[in-house]
Amino acid sequence: MAKCQRLLSTQKVTQPGLRRQGLLTKYTWCRMSDRQLPSHKSPFPNEILSQFARIRLIAMDLDGTLLLSNKSSLPFNVSSLAAKLNRPKYDVRTIIATGRTLNGSNTLIDKLVQGKDTPVILYNGAVIMAKNGEILSRKLLSREALCVLATMPARYPVKVIAYAIASDKVSPIEYAYGWSSIDRPRLDYNDMKISWLQQNDFDVFVQPSVVVLHYNNPAIVPHICKILDLLAGVVYTFGSNYIEICPREATKGRALEFVANALRLDRSQVLAMGDNNNDVTMLKWAGIGVAVGNASLKAKSSSDYIANFSVEVGAMEVLLLVREAIDLSSKSVSNMKTHNELAGSDHTSTAFPFILSHHTTHHLLTYEDVMSSISAESRYCLDPDTLALASQFGLLPKYCDSSGTEYFLNDDYFRLSGIGLSISKTVDRDKVWYSIRFGNGHTITGVSRDCFKVPAFIPSLVNLMSYSSIISDYSGESSLTFEFLCNSTLHTHSLDLLHFAFRQANRINMSDAEQLNAYLNPPQYMGSKRALCSFLVESISSILSSDGIIVDLMCGSGVASNAFSKFWTTYASDAQEFCQYLASIQGSGFDSASADGALTTIMRCFYLHFETLKSLIPASIDEETEILCSEANDILRTRYDLFIKDFPTIANNLASNDWNPASEVENRVFAQNRYPYCLFTSYFSNSYFGVRQSLEIDSLRFAIDQLDNAYVKKWALGALVSSVSCNGTTYGGHFAQPKVKNVRSISKKALSDLLVTRSRSIVHDFVSRFLSISASSESKSLPVHTVDGPWENSLNLLGNVLPSSNVVVYLDPPYTREEYSRYYHVLETLVKYNYPSCSGSGLTPHPIERFSSKFFTRDSNAVCNVLHDIISRVLSLGWSCAWSYSNTASANIVNVIKSVSSQHSCNIKSFSTPAVHKSHGGAKHKDVVEFLVIFVPSE
Repeated sequence: MAKCQRLLSTQKVTQPGLRRQGLLTKYTWCRMSDRQLPSHKSPFPNEILSQFARIRLIAMDLDGTLLLSNKSSLPFNVSSLAAKLNRPKYDVRTIIATGRTLNGSNTLIDKLVQGKDTPVILYNGAVIMAKNGEILSRKLLSREALCVLATMPARYPVKVIAYAIASDKVSPIEYAYGWSSIDRPRLDYNDMKISWLQQNDFDVFVQPSVVVLHYNNPAIVPHICKILDLLAGVVYTFGSNYIEICPREATKGRALEFVANALRLDRSQVLAMGDNNNDVTMLKWAGIGVAVGNASLKAKSSSDYIANFSVEVGAMEVLLLVREAIDLSSKSVSNMKTHNELAGSDHTSTAFPFILSHHTTHHLLTYEDVMSSISAESRYCLDPDTLALASQFGLLPKYCDSSGTEYFLNDDYFRLSGIGLSISKTVDRDKVWYSIRFGNGHTITGVSRDCFKVPAFIPSLVNLMSYSSIISDYSGESSLTFEFLCNSTLHTHSLDLLHFAFRQANRINMSDAEQLNAYLNPPQYMGSKRALCSFLVESISSILSSDGIIVDLMCGSGVASNAFSKFWTTYASDAQEFCQYLASIQGSGFDSASADGALTTIMRCFYLHFETLKSLIPASIDEETEILCSEANDILRTRYDLFIKDFPTIANNLASNDWNPASEVENRVFAQNRYPYCLFTSYFSNSYFGVRQSLEIDSLRFAIDQLDNAYVKKWALGALVSSVSCNGTTYGGHFAQPKVKNVRSISKKALSDLLVTRSRSIVHDFVSRFLSISASSESKSLPVHTVDGPWENSLNLLGNVLPSSNVVVYLDPPYTREEYSRYYHVLETLVKYNYPSCSGSGLTPHPIERFSSKFFTRDSNAVCNVLHDIISRVLSLGWSCAWSYSNTASANIVNVIKSVSSQHSCNIKSFSTPAVHKSHGGAKHKDVVEFLVIFVPSE
């Protein structure tokens, strides 16, 4: 029986630092008999083939390599492949090399590690244990080091947990000892019980191998590192909010060498997979080091190869490669003929062409048009039941004009009918399941109605079905299965389609990866696409190749720019300047060393400025501090109300002997850099921020202006905008009007919440956010470039520098007539720092001093005309336009499509997903349908 093998090709990488500068790239298709192998025309070089065919031991990291951080179970595809590789035919052992404890790894060892005598590497190499429980090697921290670490909580607000393992006659026993000056949880993150000790108690039962130091305030980290640097025989690595300290001789690389020697294997027979800096030593030592796609820059630069995919999909990719390399090397090389026309073609891009109907040149089909094609038994038609379900679930987006007439896009309809889509329904114990069949026998089973509520599901399914129509379905495998999305299962006999689904899973994981560190999340913003990032990325990937460019034309908080920059070169623009700062800090281009250096200057200037400004209102600062630290009751309510009313601001037009905000502002309108800065103290004290918070914002703004490097200043100011947005007393992050106008009228709970909000330190939040953003930037591969708005300006500028093809402009305009500049004037004022003329309870700058949008109108036709102008301008540049809009927005989508298509030759397709629009100010949330309408200029 003929077999189809998926072959690896390689290409050289110009990025410096890769040891042999190889890169796992694309697979191609070839047909061969049982006794045939690739000829010299195969894209799988013999050198690479022999490397992977020699492998007899695969060491894999867990978190970030095999598992997402919030996953506890091993993916079935990985465990089944590991079991298959352990068979005599392949004779490949798979082992775990993790920083976890035994308690945190137990459930995974049985599924991955084959053979009772196969070792397991734990504690980042400090402990090596056989699967049967025998401890083969154990590195210990010295008692002197433990004494120093255990006293840390006496000096700083930290939590120190020491982990130890010992073996009795039956099984190993683990211990966790803790010292803390902050919280003392009963269990650690692996549900291991912690024995809490006094700060002067260092007599532990078993000497530990690893100590983990947890902290909440990043400002103390440099001080802790100075102490750690003085300790002999230890090394330390950083996590999101912790430092891990190990014996210097305990590394994954040395542990892997120990295991290889014990198994009598040469290093050329060992492959290591990892994602983070603690994996670097084993990636370097192994004969083949592979970094998964989401790996840190240091891990990637220490590896021989970089997987196409991230996390479990990248691991699956490597395991498949080893299996297939061994299969190929076991056969003689002769007379292989190419079976598939796609062999040798570049499929690294996920973009694929439109599936177009030849029956009509119109872009819109009415329901009657579709039913007519069905009654005529056209080749390109869906059966009535499938049509109804596809429309109901959003696979076939439906639009209505102002008269209520329903339309489908021509391309949307024929991309489904052209691949033979059919949807069947089954009922099992009152649960309704759907089976979706398409192409040459491909099926997705276990689909529920809830699947279609997941944003990425519909575009992923549509793209998968479209891709099935342009590939060969031949495979030597009788049946392949893959856990698709929402617990549905893909059944296929095409390896190419299976790996396309892998790529989709990788994109979705990267697009929607939860930020464990809250400081990395962009601030809330009206119309934010935070929940729709995977929907946007998967939809746009259908037309934009991996080397393409995307322009986020109205970037807002930069959420979409952040998602796009993980896959494509990204430009962000907005009419409001603060949006450009928020977008720019979402990508690569900055590092922790630069942030540390900048903070030295910032904090020095901050404290000097803060004390100067505080000296003008010392009594007010002291009184506010007492209020914010008091219990919320009626007496405090009265006291706080009087304090707010008596403190002089621009809004109440009061003044004291030492503090006259009106005079201070008047002196700075034409001298904005006059010392000290006092804009927020004068304008926004006791409205959107507390008095001390306002002083901190003014002082940070001054300190950032003292930085010499404009690029560093941009990142610092972006971090400050993010801090200010997230710590104001606001409705959902917007500043149209104060959330609390009268302290006397709010409830006791609301008063308590207000005290908590205004007790937050802006400067502490800024430092943590700045450090987190810089560390995150180091792990990203692409920056977010910014271009000044509004859209006319940015398109004119980019039109002169970007290519005339392979560019997508993402258009996310306002859906309603709300004037965004009014809602976010505080953030724009923070950036411009121009002491504007303000009015109203929200202290909003006069309209002449802020941006006025053409979308701010009740005339839906005018909105339609603006959208037509933007999309037309994009198409005239030869670029595609991906337009986000909802079924409840101001303009009618049908009218815009008709208007644009009447003047431009283009293809139009769309994707849809159900969504919830969250209203500000406590209004009821609204269920809507979100559309992404994509206009592609015709060739």
